Amino acid sequence: MVPIRTAVTAASLAAVLGLPACSQDAGLVQGSLASGAPAARPADFVAASRPAASDYIPVAAPDPERAAAARTPAEVAAAEAEMDALRARAEAQGAAARRAAARP
Repeated sequence: MVPIRTAVTAASLAAVLGLPACSQDAGLVQGSLASGAPAARPADFVAASRPAASDYIPVAAPDPERAAAARTPAEVAAAEAEMDALRARAEAQGAAARRAAARP
């Protein structure tokens, strides 16, 4: 006789191992979108049912241009130095608070 706990564990394991089999075709869909192939033109009835302007970014659309330029290495170093100084100041304030709390 198999204990119930062993049977439940075996059933759970079988279910978990079987889940990847359900998503075997997902890679094909994702791969086709990521391949850079041009998107197919939708059917006429689909195009007619869609609004002219939408407030969401379609999946196959290219990334929008960024409003801000990337920071230069000097700007990154300055920001890191500023954050290091803020961390050191916060650590010093924490140490002072611990010392004050330790006094009787």
